[in-house]
This record gives sequence, C-alpha cells and structure tokens, in this order.
Amino acid sequence: MNPITICRDFRMWLPSNCCHLEPRVPNVPKCSEPGDTGTVNRYSSKRVAGPSGHDGHRSIFMASFNRCRFVAKFGSEPKAAEILPARLLDALKQVHAAKDVGIALPEDIKFNIFNASFHCEQEVTVAPGVKQAVAGFDCPILRGLILRPVVRFCFFPRRHYMFFKDFSETEERITRGMSAYRLAQEAGWEHVLDSMKAYGVMPESYFEDPQKAYREIPGAY
Repeated sequence: MNPITICRDFRMWLPSNCCHLEPRVPNVPKCSEPGDTGTVNRYSSKRVAGPSGHDGHRSIFMASFNRCRFVAKFGSEPKAAEILPARLLDALKQVHAAKDVGIALPEDIKFNIFNASFHCEQEVTVAPGVKQAVAGFDCPILRGLILRPVVRFCFFPRRHYMFFKDFSETEERITRGMSAYRLAQEAGWEHVLDSMKAYGVMPESYFEDPQKAYREIPGAY
C-alpha cells in the first residue's frame, strides 16, 4: 500500500467529527526528527486560534489522537514511515503494543514517547498557529506581554513557575514542555490526574473511570 492510498483510506476510516489528514499529500508541513532533517509528516492541523486559544487546544488534541489512530490501523504498513517520522512511528507502536498486552510502560520509555510526540506537535500543529497569531499583534506592548507568558500547571511544586522569553520560538516551547513533563513525573501521575479537576473542563465521569470515558470517545482505538 503506497502513502497516498494509506492517506485516502485513513480519511475514510475517521469519524466525521475528527480532523483528518491533508488531502493533498505532497503539499503539507514537514516535521523534522530532533537533530536531523527527518521524514515528512503529512499531518496538518486545520485550525489553531493562537498560543492558548480553545481552537488551538482542540487542534492539538485531534492531531495527536489521529496520529495514534493512524498507527493503530496502518502502523505495520511498509510505507507508514513516509507518512510519519520514523521516530514517532516507532514510539506510537510501543504504545499500542503495550496496550494490546495490558502492560504499563517504564517511565523512561514514556518520556521518549512523549518527546517524539511533543516535537511533532509543536513543529507541525502549534507553530503555524502561533506564527499566525503573532502576525496579528499590532500593539508592541500587547505583543510583548503575550510572547512572555508566565505558566503554572496545577501539578507544579509550590511557587514554581515557567517564564518564557519568546513563546513564538518552537525550541523554547519544546524545552519548557519537556521540563513540565519531568515535573509531572516527579509529582506522580495520580497527582497529575487529580490536579486536572481544578481546571473545570473535564466531566466528573472522566475522573471516576478514565478508561471508560476514553472508550466512549467516537472512534477510540
């Protein structure tokens, strides 16, 4: 099965309410592997409202969800590495393999998987939206404030904050994101899950049974 056929079949397989692969396969953003030129990642988010907009968050989730679904269905295809970077493809294969046998992955493997996924997320899904949003800032003062956010997640240690020098810089967002992941590991995943309640976004049913809530998502793999 060639890459174009894979993309066509995957679009047909997605539920109608999901963001999908770009139909014009050759004309999509590239996602580089950290440290080299990488292979072409033919995923592209459709809508990103800006550095912290709800549409941006939605696009990030949908792109990550669909990459996982793509690997679940087409990850074993010989040409799959022409659709996703090999490093991300291998990482997501590990996720599905662990899920299939019902085992938890070691923390170092989880970190590597997040690293591969987060690089692609920031380079492909987030960067275009941030660039577009920044281009619309006419006021220098507003631009300066927005590009230097102070970030704190509920699972951070007390009085711990993240300070950005330039939010539009992809490498800085990746560095801060990986630091946040390390803090989450140190805090413990149960604490991270409990801290999500503070945002008032997820329904209570999610916290009562996350796996059941996930299975109820249309198209869950």
